Amino acid sequence: MTKKPIVTAIVTSAVTTVVSSEPTIQTPPEAEIISSSKRIRKPRAPSSERYLVRAGSAWVFQLRIPASVGGRGLRPIRIGLGVLPKREAREIADRLAAVARVRFRELAKSMVGTEPDSNDDDEQRAMLLVQLTMMMKSTLFDIRNPPSEPPADEARGLAFMKDVVSYAQQLSAKQQGLPHQSVIADNAEALATLRYQKFEKELRDGKASEPQLFASPPPTPLTAAEPRAEQPEPNSAAAHMPSGAPTKTSDAPLIKARGASGRINVDRTPAYEQDRKSVDRAPSTKPLFSQIASEYLSDRYQSKTEKAKDVKTAEMRLNMFLELIGDHPIDTYTATDLQAFVHLMGKWPAKEKDRPAGMSTIDIIRWNAELQVLPLAKATLEDGYVAVVKSVFGSQTTKYDYVNPMRDASLRYPDSARKKVSAEPLGSDKISKLFEVGVSSGFMDEAMLPLIGLMTGRRIGLLVHLRGSDIRKKYDDVAVAQVTNLIQVGGRWKTVPVKTDDSVKFFVLHNFLNEIGFVDWTQTIGDEFIFPELMKKADPSKTASQYMGRLYARAGIKDTRGEVFHSLRGGFIAEGRDQDVRDRDLRLQAGHDAGEDEHSKYGFRHITEKSAHNIANLPLNPDIDFSVFMGLDFDAMWKKKRTLGRAIGTKSKDPLEKLE
Repeated sequence: MTKKPIVTAIVTSAVTTVVSSEPTIQTPPEAEIISSSKRIRKPRAPSSERYLVRAGSAWVFQLRIPASVGGRGLRPIRIGLGVLPKREAREIADRLAAVARVRFRELAKSMVGTEPDSNDDDEQRAMLLVQLTMMMKSTLFDIRNPPSEPPADEARGLAFMKDVVSYAQQLSAKQQGLPHQSVIADNAEALATLRYQKFEKELRDGKASEPQLFASPPPTPLTAAEPRAEQPEPNSAAAHMPSGAPTKTSDAPLIKARGASGRINVDRTPAYEQDRKSVDRAPSTKPLFSQIASEYLSDRYQSKTEKAKDVKTAEMRLNMFLELIGDHPIDTYTATDLQAFVHLMGKWPAKEKDRPAGMSTIDIIRWNAELQVLPLAKATLEDGYVAVVKSVFGSQTTKYDYVNPMRDASLRYPDSARKKVSAEPLGSDKISKLFEVGVSSGFMDEAMLPLIGLMTGRRIGLLVHLRGSDIRKKYDDVAVAQVTNLIQVGGRWKTVPVKTDDSVKFFVLHNFLNEIGFVDWTQTIGDEFIFPELMKKADPSKTASQYMGRLYARAGIKDTRGEVFHSLRGGFIAEGRDQDVRDRDLRLQAGHDAGEDEHSKYGFRHITEKSAHNIANLPLNPDIDFSVFMGLDFDAMWKKKRTLGRAIGTKSKDPLEKLE
């Protein structure tokens, strides 16, 4: 089989039309040569004013070709920049001049050992001017229209064509007597053949590619209806064209005329399913997302008084956003980028143990494309991953003077994102069983946390940090409790996980806690924690939730996922409403804001004496058995310790009691 030489075909057309394929060199102005004619103590780059001239209201870039490359006697290179601000014209001129100087140096190196002759053929000298002018126009086009990263198949085709064209240019320069690289020009045919063989191998290897993370745009209804192009003969010229080269598939127009009506098609690929790392974005001088995110994390870390586990978690999630969406100037993102992040994270495994080790974020999402393991819950995705990304975008708007692109973003969450299960009320029989099993365990936390939660309406994360000194008599025969947001543990100050500022306001303890002797006992331990076994853990709130989950299981409360410790908090609020407690008092007792309207914020922002008496003496539900709390030895429960998942001195082997 005889193949037509690739380079010969390209050279034939290159002789009449000179097109430079030199790569655009993105050289910043700082890389320009420093002028030695200025003082050393004040070095200054050449001013772009020397490259700019006015043509009416427009700007023109001009640059002389050095005599060292045969430019003596030639007119300068001139390129119209159009009507634009002077500052922008300066920037463009700087970049064009930088690229030109690099090209001049390359030409000078290729001419080492030869002296440029001013009497050279005028046609060759004119050709040099045309080549350099076309190169600069191409550079100007690239500056104004930065190319996006092409798909893998197209990139391989473009790289192949670029290399072959460069061989053809060197061969053409040799034939015309222009400066050239002799090694390439003398071996152009052999180099082109080797490059083509490499390209064929790349095509074969690319056919077995793994599934794509981002969908490619499907054919439009017009192109989908067109007949499939005939396969080229193995020996035809079309068979050797790169995959990125355009081919004619039919006589039908590929683009409809302006004004023609379109069609609504559900199969069109939405923008958020495209690769957001390579989409075209507007030019910007603002900082990258990575810089803004780093400053945001630094600010959060500086505000912490201990190990910032939540900051590390935020760092991990922000880096996942960076890996999936890319690092771009902060003001070039759109709500589509955040929607793409949500779409991809809909496949992210919820449990860390389900994520294969050693795989990147993209690979794990690909691996779980069919949802063989449980994905994230909607609340985790929305409040954990999306929320921290939104916070970064809005964190430095004033400092860097940009508009938050995510401020009004409306997102759609995938159906695979599990909906949040709200807490369900517990029946009286289940609450009674919970109290019975908790008291029988002999542990202070399992016995008293459910009771205090039901009688105060407070969150478990706050209750576990209670100390004896946090409980005091506020009004006549009314005891209250109040946790500060900063406590001292083991000689170090630690923050209490309070949700809002209203969470640290005092709350009323029901008089039943006084009747069973619990309030009096707390006064005997002073600044010691009421639940010391929990406070020994690295995360007391999380451990308490785990203990309560096991307690519920032992009590047989496992009918639905909504029957949890938070059900007791909701039970207190519902009971208060049934007994006509004012909504404002219930809000303050539960640690919520006093109200939304301006009027509700007037008066004391705490529970008044009359309201406190009302809450402290709410009638107990007669269907719940509270008798199990009578006569308890609180001091013994307080001192009881867990060792290897069970209390010291017991022989219980219940696996539910094992600690994590």
